[in-house]
Amino acid sequence: MQIRLRLPLTIVVLGLLLAACGPTEPVRIGFLGGLSGRVSDLGDEALRGATLAVDRVNAQGGIHGRKLVLLAADDQQDAAVAPRALASLVDQKVEAVVGPMTSSMAVAVLPVSERSNLVMVSPTVTGTSLFGKDDTLYTVVSSTSVYAAAAAEHLAARGLRRVIAFHDERNAAYTRDWLQGFEARGRALGVDLVRAEPFRSGDYASYDRAVARMAGVKADAVVYVSNALDTVRIMQKLEDAGLRLPALGASWSATEQMLQIGGRKLEGMVHVQLYDPAFQSPAYQAFVEEYRQRYKETPGFAAMLAYDAVIALGAALRRKEPLGQALVSAGPYEGLQGPWSFNAQGDGQRVPFLSVIRDGRYQPIR
Repeated sequence: MQIRLRLPLTIVVLGLLLAACGPTEPVRIGFLGGLSGRVSDLGDEALRGATLAVDRVNAQGGIHGRKLVLLAADDQQDAAVAPRALASLVDQKVEAVVGPMTSSMAVAVLPVSERSNLVMVSPTVTGTSLFGKDDTLYTVVSSTSVYAAAAAEHLAARGLRRVIAFHDERNAAYTRDWLQGFEARGRALGVDLVRAEPFRSGDYASYDRAVARMAGVKADAVVYVSNALDTVRIMQKLEDAGLRLPALGASWSATEQMLQIGGRKLEGMVHVQLYDPAFQSPAYQAFVEEYRQRYKETPGFAAMLAYDAVIALGAALRRKEPLGQALVSAGPYEGLQGPWSFNAQGDGQRVPFLSVIRDGRYQPIR
């Protein structure tokens, strides 16, 4: 009798242990972005959007009944810090990572991602050199060349032919790429990039030097390829030097923080956007309302694209195939602003949008 009693009890206990470490174990994904310092607007906004998407995935049953959890790491927009931040997520056994948020950080962390065979889905990386490759980086948006070309086309249509530019060398993988794409398309349209001045984000003396070197340069417009805070600072220094020109900003600076810190001086500034801030679909408007209720702010492009990234990861994690392959095959995804997908190389396919700042808001240019 003792043997008959012990055997079922052993089986029951073993079954309970297996259940405890099996289907109920959460599925961990990471988030990698700048969550402190001068670029925290981009990272904070994306983390919030990703969090809302995780909540949605869990409300729909998670990943085959397992809860999806999001673990965040701060890369500080620093090429020395970012690899360690990603390695910390690897150590926590995440299945994939949402991020990084800038092209320079993607370059910095790709070796860690490749060694670990860890898929990264970036909401906002656009560096052309990172596209068209068979690697562990998947991008939600199109390459920089698409957006830079749209900027040149817009200025050409307005008859603004002589252009100066300021660009942040601390994200050179993005900013130099953007200017190359702009210059190539502009040349075909008669738009001349007469001077491009580099600076280093956070180095105030470099702002002054860049602005000083623009003295005497005749131009019809100025382009800023930098984050929101640096764009506003240099714009102010340019105005203090007596140079007021029609302004165009790359998508990097088009955050909600830009509107908050720039005030009236931004009126009329054009941005090439990664999304349409006035999109009217029920899904997008519900997202905007949920974001506002939880965070007391209006979401920008980083939040929306990070949301789409997590939804895509949720769909791919439910499939019985390698994650990278699943990300491609599970599309097209019904994004907040319409269907989108990855191509065979894991590159996003989206069209650019143009917006102008009017009355403190981004308003679409149709």
